[in-house]
Amino acid sequence: MSLEQIYLPDLDLDAPSLKITGPELHHLRTVRRFGPGEQVVAVSGNGHARTLTLDTIEKDAVYARAGELRAEAGELPLPVTLCVANLKSDHLEWVVEKATELGVWQIVPLLTDHTVKKGLRPERLQRIAISALKQSGRSRLPVIEDLTPFPVMLQTLTAGEHWFCMAAPDARPVAALTTEPAKASLTVWIGPEGDWSEAEYAQAKARGMTLVHLGSRRLRAETAAITTLSTASQWIEFSNK
Repeated sequence: MSLEQIYLPDLDLDAPSLKITGPELHHLRTVRRFGPGEQVVAVSGNGHARTLTLDTIEKDAVYARAGELRAEAGELPLPVTLCVANLKSDHLEWVVEKATELGVWQIVPLLTDHTVKKGLRPERLQRIAISALKQSGRSRLPVIEDLTPFPVMLQTLTAGEHWFCMAAPDARPVAALTTEPAKASLTVWIGPEGDWSEAEYAQAKARGMTLVHLGSRRLRAETAAITTLSTASQWIEFSNK
């Protein structure tokens, strides 16, 4: 049975004991009602995890003995970035939650030609990602970028593979891209509810992105994002074992 996780962004990697205050104090003492001798895992959000044994639980702090330190606990062996058009309602929040569970390292909300929603709620997105981080057993909190125009993101393309998801005649089935072991970082590109524009499609082709289609059914943007990330996450994890 896996241990409860708590998020400590200032996690000390060397100290033999730790003092826990703030939101995680309330969670341990009031919500979960943990007692002395019980264990939890503290994660930093930067890829580190430490097993803690609770010693003393007081009103203003929990004191714990620090044990095993692990690097990249619960993480994929290769970085995955999700570039996704900003979505209406709470759909982007749902994508952030599930993308975090699936191992994404970076999430870039995009402003595209057909994007309707122009604003973000970064603090709420961060809270959702932290909750998903703890729930999923990860140790690295995804970086959630500011709303970025599609052409600007194109100018900063990183090395590795780029899957540009669009139901185009020359797109390849996503399953055909996972027959060989994953060897490089991956960026998944998902358009808005109205799909990518013809200009964006042409720009993606010109930059050499791999055009990917996800089947004959018309998927909502959030469904396309999670379908692709689920395939990519399993491919990267299991092809490297």
